[in-house]
Amino acid sequence: MIRVGSIDFSFQPDCRHLDFSSSHVPEGEISVFSNAMNTPSGYNAAFWLAVVGAAAWVPQIIGWIAKAVARPSVKVLPGQSVEIGFNNLGPIVNVPIAMLVKRKDALITAMNMRAVYENGETHTFQWMWIHEVISFVRGLPQNMNFAKQDRAIALLASRGSLVNKSIGFQDAKFLQDYKEKGTALLNQYKFQKDRPNGREEFLQSRELAAELEWLNNAMFWTDGKYRLEIDLQVEGLASKVEATFFIVLTKPEVDMLRQNADKMRDHVVAMVNADAQGQTAPEPAWNWINPTLSIED
Repeated sequence: MIRVGSIDFSFQPDCRHLDFSSSHVPEGEISVFSNAMNTPSGYNAAFWLAVVGAAAWVPQIIGWIAKAVARPSVKVLPGQSVEIGFNNLGPIVNVPIAMLVKRKDALITAMNMRAVYENGETHTFQWMWIHEVISFVRGLPQNMNFAKQDRAIALLASRGSLVNKSIGFQDAKFLQDYKEKGTALLNQYKFQKDRPNGREEFLQSRELAAELEWLNNAMFWTDGKYRLEIDLQVEGLASKVEATFFIVLTKPEVDMLRQNADKMRDHVVAMVNADAQGQTAPEPAWNWINPTLSIED
């Protein structure tokens, strides 16, 4: 037994118990000392180990919360050139882009483009296709690309990766009008084709002439400078991601596209003649141009 002041400490042989001799200590003093052992300063080693273990999870929990509230950052970079065409599906623009995504994966749910001519005339396009080159094979007589093309519904770009795609833009309003006009013209052809001289009458009809004129007028490209304004709708972002590029079309390039408009009547004649023989006319060899993309005006 050890005496400290007015308190006697008695140690049991197994060293696991303390016996307070209260014969020399007032009851109140023992109560105060006992309460002191129940304060945080009196917690045992197991308690403090549990506290340290829980604290070790704090950075991980903070990381989970930060990841949950993070918003993706998307930067759009252009390829070297853009591919522009015009055919019976109207104006087409294929834009190669690379997207650098940071902080969080980005789900792109929509992409639109405006082609603004130097006089302010504007044409609006909507993404329709996503084109991706899978592999490139060098060989003879020429190199070959193996690619896939999907309908543009959504595009997932992973965080920390550089996503390379070619986005096919078309004029959605033109496609809707073309569908309506084309359906009416096709019904007229079906009605006329089995009549005597019905196919020839169809080729000379005012309805077909009006359709071809409408297609020809839809070829709006002209020589000069265009500003291509692309905006991406990314899930989780309130504002759209925007990118602006520039192209310059030359007169020879525009003339090549204009030739496609001239090919359309020949293509209609070829389809009518092939149908008379129970065959299908091949698609014309449409012209395409590849003006250089730049990020500076």
